[in-house]
Amino acid sequence: MKDAAGNALVNNYTWSFTTMVAPDVTSPTVSPVSPLNGATGVSVSTTVSALFSETMNAATITLSNVELRNAANALVTATVTYNASAKTVTLTPAGFAG
Repeated sequence: MKDAAGNALVNNYTWSFTTMVAPDVTSPTVSPVSPLNGATGVSVSTTVSALFSETMNAATITLSNVELRNAANALVTATVTYNASAKTVTLTPAGFAG
């Protein structure tokens, strides 16, 4: 390499650095859900699911923050599963697995 006057660089110059991936600052959203929000006449044995807009941390998806409630707003015993590749959380009412 040379400067504008034609003088060569005195020595080779080497440096190293690491790059950083830009942090994810976009919050996830939920859409679609099944059954649809506000649906009526849904069987108590219905497995429900929600699709996230991005992959979630599976350790943060628990029955303490994902609940299944009946029409009287009473908590329904259920299991929660998360499929990271599908970005989907599923709640299955107890006694109705299948």
